[in-house]
Amino acid sequence: IFLSNKIITLTNNVKDIIQNRWKNKKIIVLEHPVYDFGKTEETRKLSNIPTFLFFGRIVKYKGLDLFLKALGIFEKEVNKKYKVIIVGEGKIEEADLNIIENINKQEEKIELINKYINEKEIPNIWNRSDICVLPYIEASQSGVVAIAINKAMPCVITPVNGLIEQCTQEDRSVAIISKNITPEEFSKSMQEILNEETYTRLSKNAIDLQDKYSWKKWINEIIK
Repeated sequence: IFLSNKIITLTNNVKDIIQNRWKNKKIIVLEHPVYDFGKTEETRKLSNIPTFLFFGRIVKYKGLDLFLKALGIFEKEVNKKYKVIIVGEGKIEEADLNIIENINKQEEKIELINKYINEKEIPNIWNRSDICVLPYIEASQSGVVAIAINKAMPCVITPVNGLIEQCTQEDRSVAIISKNITPEEFSKSMQEILNEETYTRLSKNAIDLQDKYSWKKWINEIIK
């Protein structure tokens, strides 16, 4: 950073962090482009048995333990069947020692794919899911959100600045944002997103944002 003439960040949140330390640097914000796994043109419909997807490297700051605690609250308060898919490489026990035990207790509802996922495997996993959950403790932005937009999949996120900025472009939110980073509030947001009208609105918003955040436009901005 010290030797650079210009800096490109993916969110204003990161720009502000850098600007506070290096005040004279030229910083340009270019939002995270949407990954392309085949364009989703139709609004998604919530399945009769909604499936929550936790996708990505399993490390402590991504809050898998928070999500599972929220899931316990969710199950007590919602009289509805559901499924969960947890996908990603990483040592789960390093995130929280209780996670494996919690997963094993609910193996009929929770599918665990604890390995690196290549690009060919991604579409099938996302097509089997309805709601992407990002219970992160911290984040600058997320490539997982970029996949969710491509798949027109509504998200549930924690109130972390980078995620909020990425999920609420142009007054078009693609996510329900929990009020606090707690299992109780995250569970409330998980319940809120099951409203069909809310779910449809978020899915449509994701479709509306796909073209704006294409890789082609991102590269053109880099060249410019």
